Amino acid sequence: DFSKPGARTYLCGVAAECRDMGFDEVLLRDLAYPTQGNLEKIDYSGMALSKAEALEALVRDMRETLGEDTLLSLELPAAEALSGGDGEGSGVELSRLLPLVDRLYLTGAAEEERGALEAAAASALGGEVPADFLVWEER
Repeated sequence: DFSKPGARTYLCGVAAECRDMGFDEVLLRDLAYPTQGNLEKIDYSGMALSKAEALEALVRDMRETLGEDTLLSLELPAAEALSGGDGEGSGVELSRLLPLVDRLYLTGAAEEERGALEAAAASALGGEVPADFLVWEER
């Protein structure tokens, strides 16, 4: 549960170890709450933050831990980014997360979806998307 400071501290410690070993980028993959499967078995009642707030807190803490010399990147399926990233279900809100990362890797994006994905990123960033911010990955 990312709403717990101990969980965030642990993950930030792992990222700091990677940085200290010489990694120049930390890539967060599958950073979302589950949206399929046996969801009724998950108890979120003890969360101190909303899902979106918890993910933002983790990324903010990790950004602070890594400093400016280590890139912090996020990988999302194109469908998640195109859904508006409103935090419903998965907790992913593009407007909360994208300003905190250096790159966004998008997987499974069809060529005709790229314009919409660029627009979603621009909206989340509140303006223009830096040239090297979006990375298109085939999956």
